[in-house]
Amino acid sequence: MADAGRSFHPSARGRGRTEWRALRLLRLLLWVGTAFQVIQGAEPELHACKESEYHYEYTACDSTGSRWRVAVPHTPGLCTSLPDPVKGTECSFSCKAGEFLDMKDQSCKPCAEGRYSLGTGIRFDEWDELPHGFASLSTNMEINDSTNESTENCTLSKWAPLGDYIASNTDECTATLMYAVNLKKSGTVNFEYYYADSSIIFEFFVQNDQCQPSADDSRWMRTTEKGWEFHSVKLNRGNNVLYWRTTAFSVWSKVSKPVLVRNIVITGVAYTSECFPCKPGTYADKQGSSFCKLCPENSYSNKEETSCHQCDPDKYSESYTNPARGPLSSRSLSLNRHTHP
Repeated sequence: MADAGRSFHPSARGRGRTEWRALRLLRLLLWVGTAFQVIQGAEPELHACKESEYHYEYTACDSTGSRWRVAVPHTPGLCTSLPDPVKGTECSFSCKAGEFLDMKDQSCKPCAEGRYSLGTGIRFDEWDELPHGFASLSTNMEINDSTNESTENCTLSKWAPLGDYIASNTDECTATLMYAVNLKKSGTVNFEYYYADSSIIFEFFVQNDQCQPSADDSRWMRTTEKGWEFHSVKLNRGNNVLYWRTTAFSVWSKVSKPVLVRNIVITGVAYTSECFPCKPGTYADKQGSSFCKLCPENSYSNKEETSCHQCDPDKYSESYTNPARGPLSSRSLSLNRHTHP
């Protein structure tokens, strides 16, 4: 006979197991919550961010051409209580050359002495290594189906950074220096080049993001007869890909002289929020400079100088270009002060 105080109906046993599992789950949640509170209490409280611990950035532009200025900590999770986002300048806003955009009050201010800015431009004048964004590619123009030897020989044929300029290849391969840039407005690309050997074919051209070349008749560069030459090409708003391309043809086993390129300047890019220091051998003697002046012969300067210093009586510095030796670098001008023989 069954016990009147107990029920062995299957549904009753199921309810008992469910209640027991729910009780275990509740106890587990209570334990996790307590542990989380202990761990959270052990973490140090974040302090309010100081001005030196964050910087300002702009958000991406929306369809109306507007953006917001937001504060971003240098190290995520270091501090809290950042300034609230505020309405930013219009996306088309830019500062003039010689100025920078002070993100604190979103106004243009002149560069200090010894520094310069291009406004909405970027400059590449140091070539100790290939700058970020550049690429150097090589190909072989000869078609040889029987062997890949000629193609493999071009692998190392590239543009080489050499301090104050970048040099092309001198073998019978085609070497291409490339740089892609997105312009906020129409701009230009300017550069200096040294092209003394006609046994090298040198071309410069620009393509947009549809791989369409710009309508410019100056694709094929002319050899330089008096040292460095200046070249300028207009750029359209949007994506632009710049190409410097060389191919050498050996004549009577003669070693070709490389093409040299330096001081590449691109205008029309986004704003600059800082000014850049003048390089050794140059100076800026007034506020709001858009470039740094070269030190005259027999003088020198260090980085971020406002004037040049006269060489000691028993020393000298060479001029920027020496016809007898070819192009000299600004680094040679500023640092290589030789004793007279």
